[in-house]
Amino acid sequence: MEFIEKVDLNELLEKEKLKISKVDELIESKKKDLVKMEKFRNEFIKEKNDIEKRIDKIKKEQILKLAIEKETKNLITPSTEEMEDNSPATIHYYDKLVSSLKEEYKNEDISYNLKDCKWFKENSFKFGDILDTAGNRHYGYTFVGKNGLCENTERINSLNSEEGVTVPINISKYLTDTVLKYSKYDWDESCILVYELPYHDVTVQKYNVKKDHMYEYIYGFNSKRWYLEQIDIKTGERTKPTKIYKKKKVGKKKVVKKKVAQNKKNKV
Repeated sequence: MEFIEKVDLNELLEKEKLKISKVDELIESKKKDLVKMEKFRNEFIKEKNDIEKRIDKIKKEQILKLAIEKETKNLITPSTEEMEDNSPATIHYYDKLVSSLKEEYKNEDISYNLKDCKWFKENSFKFGDILDTAGNRHYGYTFVGKNGLCENTERINSLNSEEGVTVPINISKYLTDTVLKYSKYDWDESCILVYELPYHDVTVQKYNVKKDHMYEYIYGFNSKRWYLEQIDIKTGERTKPTKIYKKKKVGKKKVVKKKVAQNKKNKV
C-alpha cells in the first residue's frame, strides 16, 4: 500500500525562504559587527605602531646621546706619557697569529670575537699592529690597542666593515701621524679606506678645520685621492674643509734681480 503524505509544498517553501532570510539578516548583522571590529582593530594597530615608534625614537636618542658622550671623550688629547710612537705598523696574518699562540692556548680558535692579546706570546705585537683573525680578506682585521685590547671602530655611521677597514679613534688619538704609521702598506693591501683622526693629528692640521669635531680621512675610489671630512659630533653633519697651502717664500736674490730689471726698464 503506497503512503501518500499530504503536504502544502508552497507553504513549506515559504517557511524555508523565511529561515534563509533570517540567516541572511544574521549574517549581514555579523558583517556589520565584523566591520566595526576591524575598524577597532586597525585603531589598536595604529596605537601600537605609534607606541613602537616612540620607543624606537627614545632608544635611538639614547644611543645617540651615549655616542656623543663617547666621541666627546675621544676629543680629549691624551697626555704625553700616554702617546705612542708613529713607527710603522705590521699586519700579522692568520698563520702568524696561530704560530704566536702560547702553549696553553694552542687549541683555541682565533676568530672575529678576539677581545685581547692574552693568548699570544709576549711582545708578539706592538701598539697599532693589525691582527688578521679570520684569514679571509680584511674581514677579521682588528687593531692592537692599549693594554693589548683589540680595537675596531664603534662609531655610528662609520664605514661598513665589508667595504674596507677603518683605523679607529682609539688607535689614532694616541698618535701624532696616523697615516704615516700605516704608510708602508698600499690601501689595497691594508684595505684601510678611512682613518678616524683627532684634531692634533698631522693630517688634520693640513686643513682649515673646526675644532671639537671628529675627522675622517677617506679614500675616494672615483677620484683615486684621499680627502678629509669634519663631522659635527652633535648633529652628524659632514663638511669638507679646505686644504692649507703654504705660500712659497721668494728669495732675496730673486727680489733684487727683479728690482734691477725694473730699474733698467724704467731708464730705457
